[in-house]
Amino acid sequence: TITTGTSKWRSMKWTLERIVPGVYRIRCVWGPRTGYLTRKAYQASNGSWQPSDQVEVTTLNEGWLSQMWSLIPQSDGGYRVHSAWNPNSGFLTREAGSMSNGGYN
Repeated sequence: TITTGTSKWRSMKWTLERIVPGVYRIRCVWGPRTGYLTRKAYQASNGSWQPSDQVEVTTLNEGWLSQMWSLIPQSDGGYRVHSAWNPNSGFLTREAGSMSNGGYN
């Protein structure tokens, strides 16, 4: 919740750094070690690195697709945020908990 006190928290402030038209790095400005929103990876059984379904904030690695995000405009004025790493998956969503009626909160 944003209140008078929390509105000053730098941990809630993010900047968009344009890489090319429509693709950005998303950076948290909190603290002396700023961090970039990064799609986490896991090492597959064949040794290759694959995108996971989680994100974290890490230091800048300019060549990582996991730190590149597309902002896709929606008709309601909002955006879908999509990871450049793996074009078939990677939309940023808020994890939802299931409700007793079968829906999500």
